[in-house]
Amino acid sequence: MTADYYEQLLNKFKRNSEEAEAHWDARAEQFNSRQQMDTGYTDQMISFLLKKGLVSGGSSVLDIGCGSGRYSIPLARTVQKVTALDISTKMLDYLKFNAENTGLKNIEGLKLDWADLDLKEMDFQNRFDLVFAAMCPGIKSQKSLEKMSQASRNYCLIAQFIETKDGLAELIKGVLGSSNNSHDPHNDRNSVYAIFNLLWLQGLEPEITYLLEKGELDFTVEEALQHYERWLQNASASQKFAVKDMILDIAEEGMVKVTHHSTLALILWKAAKGSCR
Repeated sequence: MTADYYEQLLNKFKRNSEEAEAHWDARAEQFNSRQQMDTGYTDQMISFLLKKGLVSGGSSVLDIGCGSGRYSIPLARTVQKVTALDISTKMLDYLKFNAENTGLKNIEGLKLDWADLDLKEMDFQNRFDLVFAAMCPGIKSQKSLEKMSQASRNYCLIAQFIETKDGLAELIKGVLGSSNNSHDPHNDRNSVYAIFNLLWLQGLEPEITYLLEKGELDFTVEEALQHYERWLQNASASQKFAVKDMILDIAEEGMVKVTHHSTLALILWKAAKGSCR
């Protein structure tokens, strides 16, 4: 298979920059709210990075597609400096608020699109001990992966969900039936497959580790509708009403409990050719 083939897999559902910025601005409040309650993967991630010796108290980290700080905040408690990039102004506003609220002064938030960023102009070449991207839509090409390696003086890591299942999603699928053909970035094995092979074609030696989590989340009815909005993009008006009625029926005192389990793949590689630790 060629690099073009793997890039096509990655870009099948890609938004343009303007659409992406508007999308993440609109979801910033909900993402930030969920971040405060769901810390399982962040704890596992920091433990993994420390155990592998990828970060320490003197490290500098670049977080691409940082959002409201799900990983930037705990990383900043561990390392010397976090440079956090995102295309969403509202996400960066929440990042700033969360950093200030926790007394962290070693996070620099920058509104930048990774695809357009000039490493030389930003003085990012070989600058960071770890270049990190979790569920980042901007890492979708051979060039974007090469740029990660060029910005790192040690290691790079991409985190991507390959499976997420929960009871409410299954109920929604049952209501929508065959009309549900939306892309779910939290059930995306192809992205990990494509990224690994693009790195392999570069002569690198990536390794994959899997983090598992089971848990329970609480949503209001409106939060649930917003959280699962991607399932409703191609739904008819009657189907949307049916989904809302179903959620209202299962809600208790206005809240919906959702049990879930998921698998997060960590793709790690050494920026210079060679095996990981």
